Amino acid sequence: MPSQLKELFSSSSEETTLCKKHKIAPECYCLDCKLWICSECKKTFHDDLFTSHKICKEEPKKEKECKVHQNEKIIKYCNECKKELCAQCEKEDEKHSSNIVDIKEKENEIKKEIKNKMVSRFPRVSLFLCGILGACFTVYHLTVKHWGAIEFNSFKLLSTINILFLFVYS
Repeated sequence: MPSQLKELFSSSSEETTLCKKHKIAPECYCLDCKLWICSECKKTFHDDLFTSHKICKEEPKKEKECKVHQNEKIIKYCNECKKELCAQCEKEDEKHSSNIVDIKEKENEIKKEIKNKMVSRFPRVSLFLCGILGACFTVYHLTVKHWGAIEFNSFKLLSTINILFLFVYS
């Protein structure tokens, strides 16, 4: 891809920048360019010039690579020693043979655990937020109820200060 075109696009899904040419948020991801592009750039460049490129709505997940065996993808997880394994790790280390699961299965298990923890804590968080909201309403009502007295006392205080000022400087 020409460098001028590359400059127009965001290079990461983490970025919330706008397209430099059209000043709109990127909404498509080109799997071939590995870039986020806006809808206008997609129409202008990708639909006309890069017709063979594959476009999707989200950046694909990157597979984790093994730290021991470079370029090997993580495919398993050992529940016993709590390690991610590539195919070579699984073959080389005999102790992993009994308690290994597919990495996707482990990811789903962890997601389920997180969801369950969130659901179990929701009532407490909800109760806490209701308490805060109740306190805010109480402060609001007290302020409204006593605003007249506050305003009157403020006026009296300013009048007294004004009288003292006139007395001192006259």
